[in-house]
Amino acid sequence: MSSRTSEYRGTYGHHQQSFSVTARYKLVFWLAVGLFSLLSLMPRADAQSAECAPFGGSEPQSYPCEHTFVISAYYSPLPDQSVYFTGSYASDIRLNGNGTNGADGTEVYPGMIAAPPAIPFGTKMVVPGIGTVAVHDRGGAIKGNRLDVWMGQGEEGLARALSWGKRSVRVVVLGKGSPAEESVELGSLSLASLSHLSKKVSATPAASVAPQYESLKLGESGDRVRELQYFLKSLSYFDAEPTGYFGQQTFDAVMRLQFDRGIVDDPEDDGAGVFGPQTRSAFDSVLAEQKAEELADLPTGTYVLGASGEAVLSIQRTMNRLGYTVPETGLFGPETERMIRRFQINEGVITNSADFGSGVFGPKTGAALKSALSQRWTLATQLVASANSGSTARFATQMKLDDSSPAVRQLQLFLRDLNFLRLEPTGHYGKSTEHAVFKFQQAFGLVGDETSPGAGIVGPLTMARLNDLAGSQGSQQLQIVKTTDSHVLVGERIQQERVFVALTEPLAFSDSLKAGARGDEVEKLQSLLKSLGFFPGRVTTDYFGEVTYDSLVSFQRSHGLEPTGVVDQPTRRTFEKIASGS
Repeated sequence: MSSRTSEYRGTYGHHQQSFSVTARYKLVFWLAVGLFSLLSLMPRADAQSAECAPFGGSEPQSYPCEHTFVISAYYSPLPDQSVYFTGSYASDIRLNGNGTNGADGTEVYPGMIAAPPAIPFGTKMVVPGIGTVAVHDRGGAIKGNRLDVWMGQGEEGLARALSWGKRSVRVVVLGKGSPAEESVELGSLSLASLSHLSKKVSATPAASVAPQYESLKLGESGDRVRELQYFLKSLSYFDAEPTGYFGQQTFDAVMRLQFDRGIVDDPEDDGAGVFGPQTRSAFDSVLAEQKAEELADLPTGTYVLGASGEAVLSIQRTMNRLGYTVPETGLFGPETERMIRRFQINEGVITNSADFGSGVFGPKTGAALKSALSQRWTLATQLVASANSGSTARFATQMKLDDSSPAVRQLQLFLRDLNFLRLEPTGHYGKSTEHAVFKFQQAFGLVGDETSPGAGIVGPLTMARLNDLAGSQGSQQLQIVKTTDSHVLVGERIQQERVFVALTEPLAFSDSLKAGARGDEVEKLQSLLKSLGFFPGRVTTDYFGEVTYDSLVSFQRSHGLEPTGVVDQPTRRTFEKIASGS
């Protein structure tokens, strides 16, 4: 090969190599530019949207944005269901609506969202656990950061709604007009058991079950007014103690309810401040919504002393709703344990503080709490609605352990007035009510001890005595009973109690015997309180626990003593009077 040829080929190869390198660099450069441009147009998978501006506020909303909503579930009841959430088709309709179309006319479908008016119809959202959904409905209780999701019809829809319950969820709001397609994914949501729900009461459509009741208005008084005040207070419309008199405060509370529900727009409107048919219907809906919210608030699982978190806070809220006062701290401390134990004993979950599960929130206690909440709200509408029967007797029905009715609640209110019962009225005749009835019977000489026939049962003789006190002919005696520090009443009670105490040795207690103490003195104290009808335990022990404390406080209240829960000097003197006969 000649040197020219070799030189030529070498030069050509060099130029070819230079061109290849330059082309590669250019190609890589333009590919990088193109890829960067493409990526800049695509949403980053790990990028977080900005927090949504307040809905309905003056600040413009930019989409997509994120917001934490509390999302509950609802469904459409059918007339042929075997069970209903609130006990009947009619009340489930009041709670959930008729279930055919959303507020904007859209036919209902699983995953459809009900949102506050500040969020426009058609707004699309990405809800974890549900999918990409849109707003097509409203609801009376859907305000602020609340959403509702429709879960279906009939028992399957109810089971799915119960499985979802109420959750706090971080939602991506895509806005109205978003091109995102709706995609609902409920397959992973298991169906909850319906076995704990009551069998249906009626499958009658709601339009035919609402009878017309007498209206309540300014200047009226009686038990119905008092019950109305009690539940208005539970719903935060009434902030005074129920009195049974329909005064200005009750008038204002009813009017606030009417304003909230759009029944009246002005205080001068006809029916403003009057609890009539329209207001009662709205009241029923509010009660049903409140009941659903409270039942959904109660957690599942097991919680013991030392636990903490949102679930414990929910348990504490429930205890307070039922009258078992406990600080709402989110920490399962000794006071929460004590109140749960008291509830368990009152409702028959355990028999005494030594039983397995005492003071523990588990499945049985959770079921009992749900039952108590259901009774509380189911009876509410019956209590306010029940028209006066025309009878002058307040108590006309025999009552016993495990009964549930408006009459039981009326009995509990009356016994609480007389200082025989300390718990909030629930309408359920539990062991606490049975014991209060027994103490009432014992105080008025109707029974001897807990083994006497009729003890703890509201029978004819007990009803007659209750009606005597409640009637006008017994008004003076009622005032004596209400005044617990009356020397006459206390003296009569001590005289009656002497026959129940049979001592084999002198009665003597050390100074300031109180909770936490142990020993023979505690067992003697329990035996004494048991013989007097104040200690509900089946057996006595040597430990001064919450049951002993509650029993001692009840004794002190009924004898005009300061309810210290300590065997102090005034309490010892009263014990000595009972024991000595002097």
